[in-house]
Formats: sequence, C-alpha cells, structure tokens
Amino acid sequence: LGILAVLLVFVSWPAMAAIEAGRVLAVTGQVTATQPESESRVLNAGSVVFGGDLIRTAADAAVQIRYTDGALASLTGGSRYRIDDYAYAPGERGFFSLLKGGLRTLTGLIGKNERANYRVTTPVATIGIRGTDYELRLCQDDCPPGFENGLYLTVFEGAIVAINEAGEYVINAGESAFIPDARSPIQRLEDVTVGLGELRPWHGAAGGHLGFQN
Repeated sequence: LGILAVLLVFVSWPAMAAIEAGRVLAVTGQVTATQPESESRVLNAGSVVFGGDLIRTAADAAVQIRYTDGALASLTGGSRYRIDDYAYAPGERGFFSLLKGGLRTLTGLIGKNERANYRVTTPVATIGIRGTDYELRLCQDDCPPGFENGLYLTVFEGAIVAINEAGEYVINAGESAFIPDARSPIQRLEDVTVGLGELRPWHGAAGGHLGFQN
C-alpha cells in the first residue's frame, strides 16, 4: 500500500504542479491547451487554464480568458500563446509568451504595484506594463498584403514598455508602433487601428481595433 501511494503521488504530480491561472469566458472554433509532455485538451467556455499551458487557436477560432487576478486576454485565430509562469496568491507573477498570432489584454492586479512581476515575451520584443489595455499582433508571413513581418502594438489605456536589443520604448494610450525584429528600433505609426481586425473589447472600452482579417 505504501508503494502504491508513492506511485499515485508521482502519477498525479503534473496535475498538482499546474497552478490554475484562469478560466475561459468564451470560445469559437477549435482551441486547445497543452501542458508540457501531456496530450492537448479542448477548451470550452468554463474550462480551466493552467500555468504552463500552450494555447493554440485554429485559423477561424478565438478565445477569451479571465485570469484569477482579474486580467482579461483575447486571442485571434491562428495564435500560439503560452502561460509561462503564473501565480496570483500566494505570490504574484504573470509571465506569458506570444509565439504567433494576435493578443489583446486588459491587465489585472499582477504587476500593478510591482511591474517586474508581469511581462509578455515575443520573438521581437518583451512587453512590460504600466496598467493598461493593449494589443499585439505578431506577423510571420501570415498577415494580409501590405503588412510587414514583425510586431505591431497598439495601446488603448495606460502604457506599455517594449524592450529589445535596440532599446527600450514607451507606447502610451492612443499610440501604435511597429518593431520589425529583435535588433531594430521601434517605428511609430500614426494609425492606431493597425492590427487585429475582428477582435473587440470585452469590457466596453472605447478605442479602435486592429485591422487584420483572419
């Protein structure tokens, strides 16, 4: 019995180690989440997402997630987004990666007092916050004609800071920018409606939307 108990602990360890990060508010199309070295699971409204999850949306899919700290995140079709490390209580940290596609997020309590506790990593730049509502769109040969590969950023409320090998840049509410790659400086954009197309605010906030059609 003692050996069996030990074995059961080891078998259940991945599930125990994964921390609940939030729940799915709404989903359309095929959306899955995968823990390291585990099979993918389908996400539906009400599904739990965990720290360590790699979330994938099909080309015609979308998903909105509410995190335990009150943050909201919405992914466009054809996205890959990872919850790298998340805990609200005890402790406080929210580290994410946008590997492909588009993200809009309204930040929650994590990072409000200690900004170093929150970041979104992309292949082009790392994004920090100053209490905000913003969008990212990573183009990797999957955006409409006229849009170059790189990272597009738009801020609706608050501000973000983008950091890459070329420097550190603050983007404020009502501003948009483009960063071609990890070594290039930011390019300011006049049009604040460049980016995510049909992705809309979930909270009724005013502001433009990003103009990519999926």
